[in-house]
Amino acid sequence: MGWLEIGPVALLLAGTAAVGRWWIASGRTPEPLIDLRRLGGPLLLTLLIIVLSTGSYQSVLQLLPLVGEVPLSQGLGYGLGGQGSLAMLLAAPAIGVMIGGPLAGILAGRFGPVVTLAGAVGLGTIGTLGMFAGVASFPAALVFALLLGFTVGALGTSGFNVAGSLAPASQQATVSSLVMVMVAVGSVMLNFVGSAVLHSTALPAGGGTVNSGLGVFTYLTIAAAAFGLSTVTAVVLTRRQKSIK
Repeated sequence: MGWLEIGPVALLLAGTAAVGRWWIASGRTPEPLIDLRRLGGPLLLTLLIIVLSTGSYQSVLQLLPLVGEVPLSQGLGYGLGGQGSLAMLLAAPAIGVMIGGPLAGILAGRFGPVVTLAGAVGLGTIGTLGMFAGVASFPAALVFALLLGFTVGALGTSGFNVAGSLAPASQQATVSSLVMVMVAVGSVMLNFVGSAVLHSTALPAGGGTVNSGLGVFTYLTIAAAAFGLSTVTAVVLTRRQKSIK
């Protein structure tokens, strides 16, 4: 299975060891650059939202080209091949990003960055759930890919806005770096898990393999679960910030 191959397991162990070493070293340093123990609860919740949401939408967007060239007539339970332009499908998220980022900034000025972040997470959850239908229907895939692109832009803007609002001016650069780290970790983490799922459930076909319907829908289920957990976390963060005010 792809989960247990020596390369991925070695990378996972090395990454875990590096993070553990960083945790221990930061606790022994008088003034560490990033002290995870002193991060406030709201900021930790924000970082958790970012890592889960980023991983979710990145993994779903990575799935689009994999299902875009497979014809539905192949009988796998998914496939968009021959239903529409793959280039249009892959361009839809970029259009959403261009709209979502600036709009999130405008809405944050009126409703606050925390509310905007929660709204972006909610849209991402809807977009991910919609892709259960989108992997077999080009119009649905186009709509929900656009919505996920909107989520990408809104989450990027709102994530930085919320994190910045929760940190003092002296720690703005450090907090921004943490946000970027969470974006990178989330993207790699769920893409790794999704690839392992697809690899371990692939079916033999024509001397090679093809992604099974079970693998594709399990992939989407994992992304939806991560977005669901992110939604719950966003609700907790929103209520917590309202109670403070």
